[in-house]
Amino acid sequence: MNGDVIRIEGLELRCRVGVQPRERKRPRRIVVDLAVERDLRRAGDTDDLADTVDYAALCARVADRIVRRRFSLIEALAACAARACLEVAKVRGVTVVVRKPGALRNAREVTVCIRRARGGRRGGQAS
Repeated sequence: MNGDVIRIEGLELRCRVGVQPRERKRPRRIVVDLAVERDLRRAGDTDDLADTVDYAALCARVADRIVRRRFSLIEALAACAARACLEVAKVRGVTVVVRKPGALRNAREVTVCIRRARGGRRGGQAS
């Protein structure tokens, strides 16, 4: 596979995430970055949306999955976002970064980064 990637950075969402009961009472801000792997050569030649990943639709899919659920861990939230991305036929792999601002008193944010790919290639399978 070539190294083509579509990056979506700073997708801000509000969802219920946290282990502590006070964290789960109301939605809180999280920030998601996606690095979606897709061969973009054809799209570069044709200039046609059909030959790439519609990143607006992808963001809507990820947001819909995340905001409808409650998560204890941002690791589970990241895995949910990865699965949503890999359901898009054109996506070969994805790296998901989830940032939880204010999770710790003495740190700006806590971050989790996972990579998932189709068919068991390096980085694990989509599950």
